[in-house]
Amino acid sequence: MKTIKPFSKLFPAAIALAVFLTNAPAILAQTTSRDYHFDGSISLPVLQNYLSRAIHMGRLGEGVGNTADNIRMVKSLGAKYLGRVIVPFGKEGTIPQRLQSTRAIGAQIHANDPDIILEGGIFEYVSTQVNTLPIPAHVFQAFGLPVATRNFRQAEMVFADNPIIKRPYTVPDITKLETRLWFYYLATAQIDVGIESIHWGFFEPQSYNDKPNYPNYYDLLAKVRAYAKIHARRHFVLNNADSNIAVAVGGKLLFDFGSGNLHSGKMTEVLTDPQKCILTGRYGKSGAGITPSGWSTTKLPYLRHFDNTTYKGHGGTPGDGSWGWDEISWFAHQPEAYRNEFLRYVDNYVNNEWPGNPGHLEMPGMRVINPLINGNHTYFANSRAANPLGFNQEETIRQIWNAK
Repeated sequence: MKTIKPFSKLFPAAIALAVFLTNAPAILAQTTSRDYHFDGSISLPVLQNYLSRAIHMGRLGEGVGNTADNIRMVKSLGAKYLGRVIVPFGKEGTIPQRLQSTRAIGAQIHANDPDIILEGGIFEYVSTQVNTLPIPAHVFQAFGLPVATRNFRQAEMVFADNPIIKRPYTVPDITKLETRLWFYYLATAQIDVGIESIHWGFFEPQSYNDKPNYPNYYDLLAKVRAYAKIHARRHFVLNNADSNIAVAVGGKLLFDFGSGNLHSGKMTEVLTDPQKCILTGRYGKSGAGITPSGWSTTKLPYLRHFDNTTYKGHGGTPGDGSWGWDEISWFAHQPEAYRNEFLRYVDNYVNNEWPGNPGHLEMPGMRVINPLINGNHTYFANSRAANPLGFNQEETIRQIWNAK
């Protein structure tokens, strides 16, 4: 005879089922049909999954902001790609300390979610502080050079003149061996502390003398990928850059995915509605070819982000696409309700600007703003209830992602 369990024993299970069904939409949105596995290369679907959960967390690895709450927000949102967690732009003498901070904070992030990709960066600026840093032996060896005891030399990296960016003594020239030594050091040092993606900054000025086939960039990134094959967490490193050209030579793409700010299409002021902006163009920088992972594409997947280029000094005045501010500073100066509205608008716009090849908005999580707002130099998306300095977009980001 079959025994029927008393209702009192079934009751806890019934409660658990009811709780699951109540929260099922949010749970399933974050857990179903999203593959984040890669090792040695990355497939297009997995890459798209990562980019669809990308958030800019500038200098998170360097301890900027409330680290504990920033890590909490990342976990709560289910973010999978954290942009620019270390930004070695200037102050090169402190890079060893910043790398160790990134290692420690990255370990905390990966303890919560080992699938997360941390992005670092290598940028279009180098100062004389590099002269204080010794060149490790493995850097010489990668280029087939005799190991020497010496520091980097900034004077041997920079352009005598650069027609794209009028900073003639600070932009590194990729055709100069010293620049490639420096970039290789930065890339491998970041891989060693857990970085699995590198943003190579504004590509055009650094590559001005490397056109049209970019042999020095192709060789450098091949060396970085070879290092990653042995030393990276999952034996692979993703590479991307802000670029106004399609970098595909001989059918082989230089980068793994595209990257551009909101102005990459066109960000336009709505003059009849002060402070509001719309997007009116399309991001179109990727060429066709074979990716470093071996699959072919007619257009790379891509991220678009809120940039923080130099503050123009006339915030609130129209004429340059973002009312006198850079993009993230314009965004931070808007009322909270409009920030939430604009996030939904721009995410939908980027997702649909190329039918059949969706772009992805890199959500603004943490980024430098100018001028200061209430004495604060950084925009934080964090919930204000959790972080008094937060701009309160955390819940909106959650809702946008959970709806996908």
